[in-house]
Amino acid sequence: MEARLIAKALGGNREAFTALVTPRLGLFTYGIHRILQNADDTQAALQEALLKIHGELGMHSTQRKFTIWAYRVCLEQALQYRRFRTRRVLKYA
Repeated sequence: MEARLIAKALGGNREAFTALVTPRLGLFTYGIHRILQNADDTQAALQEALLKIHGELGMHSTQRKFTIWAYRVCLEQALQYRRFRTRRVLKYA
């Protein structure tokens, strides 16, 4: 079923992408929040991660489980957000 949702989402079906991501939002939010420790930053990074997941969905290998791949994208986005935030604070301090 996951493979069918991915195929439909790649074809532009928004409902398929929503069905693919919605059950995992809690996990994604939890992982990002563990890194950022701030609710506003977590939501901002989550939005960026979802955009990245949507944009890079075609790069997902069917050999890997979607949840693991997408979770990794979320964690990488959180780390990137934290690096950017740290540089911004240091630049203006």
